[in-house]
Amino acid sequence: MALRRLSSDKMASDQTHDFICSTCNEDGLNIEAKYVCKECRTCYCDNCVLHHNKLFRTHSVLGRQDVSKWVGYAGLNPIEMCDKHDGKKLELLCEDHDELACNICVSVTHRMCQSIKHIPDLANGLKNQTDYKRMPIDLQTMNSRLQEFITKQKQNKQSIQENGKKILEEIRSLRKKMNEKFDELEKRTNDKVNDQLDKERNNLQEDINKCTQNKKKMEYYEATIQSKQDNNTSYIAFKKGKDKMREAESLLQQLSSRPHATLSFQADTRIDQFLSGLQTLGKIINTSSREIPVKSDFYNPNYFHTGNIRCEPVVYNGVFYK
Repeated sequence: MALRRLSSDKMASDQTHDFICSTCNEDGLNIEAKYVCKECRTCYCDNCVLHHNKLFRTHSVLGRQDVSKWVGYAGLNPIEMCDKHDGKKLELLCEDHDELACNICVSVTHRMCQSIKHIPDLANGLKNQTDYKRMPIDLQTMNSRLQEFITKQKQNKQSIQENGKKILEEIRSLRKKMNEKFDELEKRTNDKVNDQLDKERNNLQEDINKCTQNKKKMEYYEATIQSKQDNNTSYIAFKKGKDKMREAESLLQQLSSRPHATLSFQADTRIDQFLSGLQTLGKIINTSSREIPVKSDFYNPNYFHTGNIRCEPVVYNGVFYK
C-alpha cells in the first residue's frame, strides 16, 4: 500500500510512489525516492542524494534495501522535529518560556503555562516582517563571528601546544640541572669520605708499622740470646730486649687507649624536608581568563534589529562574569 499519494495537479506525473523525493517535491516534481538520510530525516532520489552526500559526507544514508527502516524518517522536515521527543512535530509555542513545543512537551512540561500559541497562527505573515527578512544577514554575521572565533581558537590551540612543549623542555632542563647539582654534591661527599678513609687508613698503617718495627727488634734480640753468643753480646741483647719490651708495652698502652675508628654517613635532613615539601618542580601559570559562553535569546526581537546577543551575568565555579 502506498504510504504517500500526491495529487496529480501538483506533480509532473500522477504515478504513485511509496516515498517521493522531498527536494523534488518542493519543486513540484513527483520523483520516487531511493534513499533516506537518518540525520536529515529526508528522502532523496538518485540525483538529489548526490548533492546531499557532497554537503553532508558523514550522514548515514539508507538505500532501498533498508526500506523497512524508512518509516518514521520520511515525510517530516528535520527542522520540524522535536529535539526532546523523537518523531514528534513542533506545532506549538509556549510564550511563558519562549520555547517551541510538541504536544507531548505541552502535556509534560508546559501544562501549567498560561500562553500556548499554535505555530501556524504565529507564522502567518512572518515572511513579510522586517525581522524575518533580516534573519539571513544576522545569521551570516553571527556565523562570520563564530568562524573568526574558531580560527582564533585554533591558533590559540596551536600556540598552547607550543607553550606546552616549551614548558616540558624547561622542566627537563630543570631536572637536568638538579641531577647535575646532585651529582656535584655526591662527588663532594664521596671526596670527603675518601679523605676520611685515607686518614684513618694512614693512622692505622702507622700503628701497624710501629708495632712491626718493635716486633722485629724483639725477634732479633730473642734470636741473639738463644744463639748463645759471648757474654758481652748476650748482656747487650738482654738489656736492649728489656728496653724494647718496655717501649713496646708503652706503645701498646698508648695505642690501645685510643678509640677504635668507625665511619658512618648521616644525610642532611634538610634535603628530605625540602623535597617532601614539594608537590611539583614549579608553578604552571595560566594567564587566560576563561569565561562561560554568553546566553543568547534568538526569539528576542531586539536581537534581529541590533545583531547583538543579549548577555546576562552568570556565576560559574564561584567566579562572576559579565
